[in-house]
Formats: sequence, structure tokens, C-alpha cells
Amino acid sequence: MKRTIFYYIVTAKCGHVGKGRYVPIDFPVLAKDKKEAAEKTRHFPRVKHHQKDAIINVMEVNKEEYLRQMELNNNNEYLHCKNVQDQLRISNFADMIVEERIKEIVKTKRSSCEYKNRKQMLERIAYDKYSEECALA
Repeated sequence: MKRTIFYYIVTAKCGHVGKGRYVPIDFPVLAKDKKEAAEKTRHFPRVKHHQKDAIINVMEVNKEEYLRQMELNNNNEYLHCKNVQDQLRISNFADMIVEERIKEIVKTKRSSCEYKNRKQMLERIAYDKYSEECALA
């Protein structure tokens, strides 16, 4: 008989620690496949839901590892914080925080000029339409 549900440990980026920072947390998940495990984890509390790269890793494990991770998460103070003050009370919390590697967007003079020209053109078109409506009225 083939198993339909598998045990996974999904490493995700968790937030509420400042812009450009995250805390990597391993979540135990029951799912049919890795894709479903990642999707479920993305909607857990604290996970940075809207980031494309919020899921760092998905790993299939056995039941013992799954239960061990559940116990670790039950004892993880960060996952039980209700406010910033609770986070600050956690010993070595600063060591848990990871700086996000931010991609720098380089604006060229050309792209800025193109944006301004496009904006001016759209404003001109809108003004012309407005003028025509006023003339007809």
C-alpha cells in the first residue's frame, strides 16, 4: 500500500524582526508532496508570506524527526512571542536574526528619463481629453 501523506521539515523565513532581516525556522509539515508542504508553510503565522523566496528548503523526513521538530518548535520562545518585548527577553535572539541579501536596483539616467517622458505624455493625453470634454459641454 502506497503512502499518501509524507513528513516534511520546511525551512522558512520568519519576520517581525526588522526590514531586510529574518529568522530561519524549521516547520514540521504533513503533505502529499514538497510543493504542497511549501505552500502550507507559506501561510503559517510569522512566515514572510509575500516574499517569493520565503521558503528556504523542503526536506522529507521520517516520523521520528518530524515529532522531534514539533517538540523543538513547542519549546521555541520566538514562536510563542506575542509582542516585541517578548522577543527582546529571548536570550541570544540577536544571533538568530539573519540579514537579507538585498538585490540592488540600479537606476540609469536613461530609465529615469524614459519614465519622466512617459509620465509627461500620459498627462498631456489626459489634459487633451479633458479639454475636449470641456469644449463640448
